[in-house]
Amino acid sequence: PYTGDFDQLVRQANRISPMVPYKYQNGHYGSIGDGNPMAWLEGASQNQYANYDLVGNVGVDWEIIKGLHFKPSLAYVMKINHNKKFIAEQQYYDANGDKTFYQGPSSVKDENAFSNTLTQQALLEYTKSFSKHNFKILGGYSQEQTKYSFDDGYRKGFLNTLLTDLNLGSTDGQAANGYSYELGLKSFFGRLNYDFDGKYLLEANLRYDGASRFSPDNRWGLFPSFSAGWNIDREDFFTPLKDVVSNLKLRASWGQLGNQYVKGTDDTKYPTFPYYPFITTLSGGQNYVFGGTSGVIAPGVAQINGANPNIQWEATTETGAGIDAGFFDGKLNFTADYFHKTTTGILLAVPVAATYGFKAPIQNAGTVVNKGWEFALGYNDTKGDFSYNAALNAAFIKNEVTDLRGTGPIITGYTFQDVGYSVNSLYGYIADGIFQSADEVTKSPYQSATTAPGDLKYRDKDGNDTINAADRQYLGNYFPKVTFGLNLSGSWKNFDVSIFMQGAAGVKTYVDAGKLGAVGGNANKPTSALLNTWTKENPGAELPRIWYNYKQNDPSGTPSSFWVKDGSYLRLKNLQVGYTLPEKLIKRIGLTKVRFYYSGQNILTFDHLYSWIDPEASVKSSIYYYPQVKVHTFGVNVSF
Repeated sequence: PYTGDFDQLVRQANRISPMVPYKYQNGHYGSIGDGNPMAWLEGASQNQYANYDLVGNVGVDWEIIKGLHFKPSLAYVMKINHNKKFIAEQQYYDANGDKTFYQGPSSVKDENAFSNTLTQQALLEYTKSFSKHNFKILGGYSQEQTKYSFDDGYRKGFLNTLLTDLNLGSTDGQAANGYSYELGLKSFFGRLNYDFDGKYLLEANLRYDGASRFSPDNRWGLFPSFSAGWNIDREDFFTPLKDVVSNLKLRASWGQLGNQYVKGTDDTKYPTFPYYPFITTLSGGQNYVFGGTSGVIAPGVAQINGANPNIQWEATTETGAGIDAGFFDGKLNFTADYFHKTTTGILLAVPVAATYGFKAPIQNAGTVVNKGWEFALGYNDTKGDFSYNAALNAAFIKNEVTDLRGTGPIITGYTFQDVGYSVNSLYGYIADGIFQSADEVTKSPYQSATTAPGDLKYRDKDGNDTINAADRQYLGNYFPKVTFGLNLSGSWKNFDVSIFMQGAAGVKTYVDAGKLGAVGGNANKPTSALLNTWTKENPGAELPRIWYNYKQNDPSGTPSSFWVKDGSYLRLKNLQVGYTLPEKLIKRIGLTKVRFYYSGQNILTFDHLYSWIDPEASVKSSIYYYPQVKVHTFGVNVSF
């Protein structure tokens, strides 16, 4: 049944068979087992959001003595969010007008969330310069307290689709839920800035943060950072090079930052768990039956989620070095950066044995390394009435999991986490083509009783003459070896144009069942790719034989390298062309500027994927993804 959520509409539209009509000739909606997305959209169902924010800040800047400032401040943020979902009843009929099934009765879920955050901060800042030495010292304290509460009510059986207030529903089956939490954060911090004559730059930072998410013994974390720079172009010996190299700077840094945020195994069902992961919490709704066959249900509470008092701050340590250079009086600019970022003690709910008895607790159980290079190159110039600018950026990044406390691989569908591989790497069987004959099936390692010509042939990794879970392996990853962007702009007299392109290379993506579609039944929507599947008459087909009841070739049921595709792409994200009317023409009618323009977004994409698959889609978008759209806009800007 309809839940009132947008992603469910997208999912339903992507899976309903084209054989199911939008409406029959009699005006009734066609449907599958759980409805029709158009009936939901065009019906009386509503999903209403109302958000209210109140933000207030007050502060003082008191100069105690020359150069010494005391800056206390107080900030308050209040958020009120109201979400009301009214799901209208829907009666479905067949082509003859006979009733088929009923979705209902009408129901309302009324949700209210309230939060307030109070932030107190005090800064002491001192600035001093003498000779060519410049100092700036800052010390501070910050305290933040958040209180959050949530409640919802549910009723069904409304008299009609116009009366939707919660109290007008039936009390039969009504439900009320709610929860609340508090969160506190305290920080002491300091910063020292020093430069000598603008040539030599130094910055040192120190943070001491405490979070209520951790036990008193592990509540606090110390995070230092340092950076230094050298403006070589300000040195006397650099003067002869100024005509060619207008500026040159070297940079280096090292620092640590902490993370306190926690994600459990089921935060939707147990929303307060991420705020109290170190203590044992009890969950309601854990009913128990007393009295045997004629027993009575007694409401109760029980521990569901595991607690870990030993968790502490997750820390990210980053080392970096870079260079900034400008040439020909700033016309040509170049920047290069190297970085090595290691995140240790990642707060994860790693799998535990079933004998543990609770959902997995949070642990400092992961380490991930990100390292690579980032480059930027730009050029701008003017020649008479013509001016132009070009800017290119590129990043080369390697991502790798280096520790999981011995728990890997952690497999989720067709992705996995394991030491030595990128986060969310692809996982499955190696496909060595398509079986072309029964004799080939017989001579190959056993796959299943339904394996036949036209099926995918999987590699027997462990050599035991049977294809099983042990034969799965790494298939690639979603992290591009390089990402890049290009900005081009120019103007000539009253004309102007700008172009932005972006892309990625050396990246894999996965075509799962949601993206490929399927046949059979009303809840399967095939794509045109399935027109080229293996048959005896078409043995050279691009895809294996069609599947329905068995999962031998299903990309989601049996993930394999056959469905791993090159995810590299180049996309024209934005194009804008404009023309500005001459000033002498528009001044006569009291205007200062009139510009006509065309703007286009996502106009062209070059990739190796099916046309309906967006290369920018997230890892697990699949059937729930609402694609980016092409937008063409014509407009005029008028200034008075």
